[in-house]
Amino acid sequence: MKKQKLSLSEQIQQVARQHVRDETGMENVTRFLMLWWSTHYKRPLKDPLLLSYSIEELMYEYYIHMEKNRFEQEQFQAESDRIEEDKEKADEDWADEMERQEAEELIAKAEAKKQKEDPTQDPEHQDWIKKQLEDGDTMFGQDLDIDFNGED
Repeated sequence: MKKQKLSLSEQIQQVARQHVRDETGMENVTRFLMLWWSTHYKRPLKDPLLLSYSIEELMYEYYIHMEKNRFEQEQFQAESDRIEEDKEKADEDWADEMERQEAEELIAKAEAKKQKEDPTQDPEHQDWIKKQLEDGDTMFGQDLDIDFNGED
C-alpha cells in the first residue's frame, strides 16, 4: 500500500499526538518551549517567571509570537507589492508619455513636411508667381486680374 504524503499541518498533529503519548516527547516539547521563551525574552532558563508558566501558557506565547511574525511578514509583503505596483505604474505612465510625445513630434514633422512640399503655400513661390504674372502682363499686355491672396 502506498503512503500518502501528509501536509505540514497533518505532520505537526501526528508529532504532537506522539509527544502527548510519550513522556520523553512531551519533555522535549517543554524543553523546546522553555528554551524559546528564555531566548526570546533574554532571561535565564531558571528564571522563576519561566518556571511559573504551564506548558499551555508557553505554547500560547510561542504561537502568538509566530502568528505575530507571520502577520508582520504578510503586511511587509503587501506593502512591498504595493510599492512594486506603484513603480510599475509610474514606469508605464512614463512610457505612455514618451510615446505620446514621439507621436506628436512625428505628426508635427509630417505636417511641416506637407506644408513644405506644397509650393502654393510657400510665400517665396507665391511672390515669384506674382512677379511672373506682372512681367507677363507688361510683356503681353494682358490684365488677368488674379489675386493669389484669396482676394478679388
